[in-house]
Amino acid sequence: MVGARRAGLTPGALAGEVAAALADLPAGAAVVAGVSGGADSAGLVLLVRAARPDLRITAVHVRHGLRDDAADAAAAAAVAAALGLGWREERVAVAASGEGPEAAARAARYTALAASARDLGAAAVLVGHTADDQAETVLLALGRGAGLRGLSAMAPRRALPLPTAGAAGGAGEVLLVRPLLHLRRDDVRRAAREAGLATVEDPTNADVERRRNLVRRDVLPALGGVSGGGGTPSRCWPAPRTCCATTPTCSTAWPRSRPRA
Repeated sequence: MVGARRAGLTPGALAGEVAAALADLPAGAAVVAGVSGGADSAGLVLLVRAARPDLRITAVHVRHGLRDDAADAAAAAAVAAALGLGWREERVAVAASGEGPEAAARAARYTALAASARDLGAAAVLVGHTADDQAETVLLALGRGAGLRGLSAMAPRRALPLPTAGAAGGAGEVLLVRPLLHLRRDDVRRAAREAGLATVEDPTNADVERRRNLVRRDVLPALGGVSGGGGTPSRCWPAPRTCCATTPTCSTAWPRSRPRA
């Protein structure tokens, strides 16, 4: 993964990386963090709180209504409560789109996060994409025959348009930041797990009819095997036991950091 930090960072080192990504946010600023109920976004708010305890963080969970997501909402609320964060739940209607339901849900989610940022006067919206997500995005773009612009994938930060609030509302922008974009998914998830944060797994992540899941399951592990394990350190292909016995970057060989007090 281009630009990814090495695998096996401790929670303290992860927090240091996040602090660097958020260094320009004003002291005491309000921020909105997208929290899905999954481990990546739980790791996001855990590490942001550790990196920048001065920030006023509101966890925002967006419910799309595309499936039964009550367990996701409950897990997200529990994470926010465990970390002492503000909490906000948004329900959105996902409009039909020629790009498919996933793209429509993503657009609705960003609009809801931007609306929360507008209402709370937040300086930034934080989302939990990792280096693994970035690698998947690049491979999907490559498979579509994207050019250089498409292969640049997700930016660490960009402007997110603010929706207008009624007739009197004015247009504007808020900063969207991905502070985990250079960090490995398994490291982030391990930090959340060691902190005792209970999370849920989105059942659609197992659906290999979705191209991203197929890339995650088959393509990245294969590339990791070709590159000597550098692609996805948590999954060795084709023989994980053999690889993990000989490869220091394998997840089973990572040093275990102390549980957080």
